[in-house]
Amino acid sequence: MEPVCAEIVNFAGKQGGAGVCVEGPQVGRGKWICGMCRWGGSPEDLGFRFVHIADVHLESPFRGRDAAMRRKLRDAVCEAFSRAVQLAIDGHADAFLIAGDLFDSERLSFSAERYLMEALRRLQAARITVCYARGNHDAAGSTMSQPLAWPSNVEQFDSDTPRTVDIYRDGMLVGKVTGIGHVSPVESRNLVARFPAVADADVPHVGLVHAQVVGAEGAEAHQRYAPAALTDFQGRGYAYWALGHVHQRQQVLDNPDVWYPGNLQGRHPNETGPKGALWVEVSRPSAVQVRFVPLAPIVWERWEHVCDPRTQNLESLVQAIVAEHAAAEAAGERMVRLHLRGPTPLFAALRNEDNQNVLAELLQERLGLAYVEIDTTEVRRPIDLAAYSSRGGLLEIIERLSDAADADEAVLQQLAPDVLAGLPVGADPNDYLRALLKEAAADLLERLIPEDRP
Repeated sequence: MEPVCAEIVNFAGKQGGAGVCVEGPQVGRGKWICGMCRWGGSPEDLGFRFVHIADVHLESPFRGRDAAMRRKLRDAVCEAFSRAVQLAIDGHADAFLIAGDLFDSERLSFSAERYLMEALRRLQAARITVCYARGNHDAAGSTMSQPLAWPSNVEQFDSDTPRTVDIYRDGMLVGKVTGIGHVSPVESRNLVARFPAVADADVPHVGLVHAQVVGAEGAEAHQRYAPAALTDFQGRGYAYWALGHVHQRQQVLDNPDVWYPGNLQGRHPNETGPKGALWVEVSRPSAVQVRFVPLAPIVWERWEHVCDPRTQNLESLVQAIVAEHAAAEAAGERMVRLHLRGPTPLFAALRNEDNQNVLAELLQERLGLAYVEIDTTEVRRPIDLAAYSSRGGLLEIIERLSDAADADEAVLQQLAPDVLAGLPVGADPNDYLRALLKEAAADLLERLIPEDRP
């Protein structure tokens, strides 16, 4: 639905009166029309508009980074939060939902406290209700380094008993948010199962909780806190469930709408792609529209470059990588983890940390990147594998097993371990195992042959 014009300052239809709009005519009982934007309708048409974010992780330590990089990433988190606040203000949202892990830990600097409180007061000035459900990182049972002076527009869900907050726009009830919080950093109970069924279906109801939905994409990367099944969300009468905990944006159910917005700002190379908030509109009775809005000022990307055995120097390597990625675009500054793999005459040079830094600096300059880190764990010496495997022995056995597994699925299954370590998220286990077998011969040969031999 189209946003209602901000010029509407009063609506008395709930009490049976007439609608009143600045510069707009009174058009009768229970109806109004705005003279500024020409939008008209009844109370039932207004709907419920809100911003849904989660997993902000203010004050993440960003261990393993130098001081300048830590500051840059921390500032990016604050900037993303500020942009989410502005999104709510510009869109005349009714509520601003935070589904847990607003903080990363109990420690909070004065700088972060000041930034947060100023942002929340901006929402207060815009008469936007903030609904904040505690998560495992900011559980109600934890003790912040200093008590915070929350603005009056902030509704905290810090109990393991659900409660409901009514959301008003210009005196009219437009929605209800029922939330629950973590009281322990290691919440093992199913909190979703504690939500009551909706008793009043006249206005949209939204559920707010920090939980892990079993089977959600990327859930295995997080601790199994407040686990819930898809069936727990059904049959309770909620139009929308605002979740947090899993950092990968996704819709886990469409009836009702159950969403993770993902974290607000990617924190490391495993949290790739655009990050931001969900803009949600729920019109009556329960029609839901969800739109992702990228807000993160920094976007992490993971690149792979298969080295050409003919590459002989730094410049030719840089040119090859630039040619592959020059057309890439992102919504913000790009930070890249570059994974180099395969045989190359530059093997020894690429193992040197100073050389890696030079390569990273050149790529930053030529591709306009904010940061590059180089991973050379799969770079190999250019060894003539065929010359050695023809001599027989263990190397030939491994190659025969790899060929047999390629040709016969049964052989592959016989070789498969009970637990396949290092399987990337979403990867096919059989394809991954075949790739391991193909690389095994080269890895073995590299370990057995002295570096001064081809």
